[in-house]
Amino acid sequence: MTAAKGITSKSSLDRWEKGNDNLSFSKVIDLLYRIHIQPDEFLGSNTPSQLANLYKQSMIAYYYSDISALKKLAQRYLELYKDSPGEKVYILQASVASNFYEDLTTENIFPSYLQIKLNQYFSTLETWTYENILYFSCTQLLIKPQLLFRLSKSLINFSIENHINRQNWHSLLLEAILNAIFALLKMKQLDKAKELVDVFYTMKFNENFIVEQIRINFMTSLIQYTSTKDKSEIQSQLLSIKNLGLDHLYNDLKFAANQIFSLY
Repeated sequence: MTAAKGITSKSSLDRWEKGNDNLSFSKVIDLLYRIHIQPDEFLGSNTPSQLANLYKQSMIAYYYSDISALKKLAQRYLELYKDSPGEKVYILQASVASNFYEDLTTENIFPSYLQIKLNQYFSTLETWTYENILYFSCTQLLIKPQLLFRLSKSLINFSIENHINRQNWHSLLLEAILNAIFALLKMKQLDKAKELVDVFYTMKFNENFIVEQIRINFMTSLIQYTSTKDKSEIQSQLLSIKNLGLDHLYNDLKFAANQIFSLY
């Protein structure tokens, strides 16, 4: 239950999961941040209802570190895909639950032949839609490092070339790139992670994206740690974030730091 501290009670989440809408939107935002998902338009018209329903279930399972529930969700959508192999949405939905499961356990339960299909799907994208960015942001541990790196640079170029400045799109896009940097770190692709950080800094920020700026600075410190093994800068940043009262961000980044400490 440690993952639930500071946001809401289990009973409130249970009622929300059942569709009673007893969880305030501000608490949903905190919960989404905890699992690296940008909350903008989470339940809006830009997000397919099937995707929103999966996120609601996967999000709660991840929130409570319920690996059993995540595994069952992945298996459910894999079975649906077997019954309807033409429905790519089931592959994508299963990949989201599998990605969260792998993040918690380091075990990949996503079938290799579907992982190939997932990588093919992203490698042949013709345009970055809101839905594609959302899926990309939440399946990155299942994407090959070189493709993950290339797609991230493509997404940055898409943002710059199309002057993406609507806050909901830009926030989701920044979140996807930040997640990619961390995924590359977990894959021990340091050169790609470093280069992506450099490219990330070419993007424009404003006062509405303070959290993203904190996160990119933190990612930079994590990269530095892999060579120095000095935790002092990371610990200093975590303390500053905690003192600012940003509990959801503090827990998120502390979890990320511990993952990197265990890997390097």
